Amino acid sequence: MSFIVVWNCISICKMSKNFVYLAGMKWNMMGVHKSPSDRTSTHMAGTLKMVPRVRERFSGHCIGQRYVLGRELGSGSSATVYGAHDTHKDRQVAVKLLHRGSDNESGRWRFICERESLNRLAGSPHVVTLLDSGEEEDGQLFLVLERVHGVLLAELLSVHSKVRTKLRAETILRWFGQLCLAMSSAHSAGVVHRDIKPSNIILTRTDPEDILLIDFGVASTPDLPMESRQHWFGTQGYMSPEQEAGTVDLTATTDVYSIGLVLLEMLTTGLKKPLQRTPLSVLVKLREWDYIAYLRKARKDCPASLFDVLSRALKRQPDERFPSADSLLAALSL
Repeated sequence: MSFIVVWNCISICKMSKNFVYLAGMKWNMMGVHKSPSDRTSTHMAGTLKMVPRVRERFSGHCIGQRYVLGRELGSGSSATVYGAHDTHKDRQVAVKLLHRGSDNESGRWRFICERESLNRLAGSPHVVTLLDSGEEEDGQLFLVLERVHGVLLAELLSVHSKVRTKLRAETILRWFGQLCLAMSSAHSAGVVHRDIKPSNIILTRTDPEDILLIDFGVASTPDLPMESRQHWFGTQGYMSPEQEAGTVDLTATTDVYSIGLVLLEMLTTGLKKPLQRTPLSVLVKLREWDYIAYLRKARKDCPASLFDVLSRALKRQPDERFPSADSLLAALSL
């Protein structure tokens, strides 16, 4: 899931703490948008499986006898998210509906798995909150999520790249630590996210900004049937080597690798890098770029220990990485 951010002004302004935003930015929260370059892939036995999808318009419908759906905020490969009004508590929420074309046994299990993942993580300050869930009489599954106001990390990094402005070291450390905290809670609960990337991380409109991890739609939990694990998921550019190879029974170490790639992207945003047109993940996996040596020179404002953490998180072999986000966080605190 990604959040749609509508830019309604082309002027650029630099705000405090070295954050750069487009002036007059509007926020459409809890949206789901997948562009061709940011599409979560579904595979079976290493072959792309195209799942037919039936799109329906539910705006104006009442779900769960209390949630009146508003406009569509966005849509992913298997679900659509709507803004909605909770008539019982008079509050704005976001309602996620499973697509009709995705409501086969595997699709329903993944949707239920997302619900269970979020239930396991209830109370985590850096994970989107599940408020309610249910099933309509016609079999329509739905999740009710908190309505969050903020901007995607992916959008912010894109702006910084265009204006060649790097993130401040203290900002990177703060957000990276919060991402590790979110995934530490997940791994302790037996949840493997499997799709950590900047477009699944939102920066809340607080002062200072906090990060919130969203979209557990392809997460794995101990409750997920083994037959459902025959599908493997992820986003090109943020998958671990074993994930790209088609391993279906992934462990927390695959999330550690993805967390490392997010850190690398935050550290290099706004900098002139070699092989500029080549994705960072490709450079790392092909070992065509000594990114640690590069960062030690280019990011002298960051503690040296951060680069040691990054190097271990991006090891090609899973058993050479941190075993979980908890151990990664502990190393970061040293």
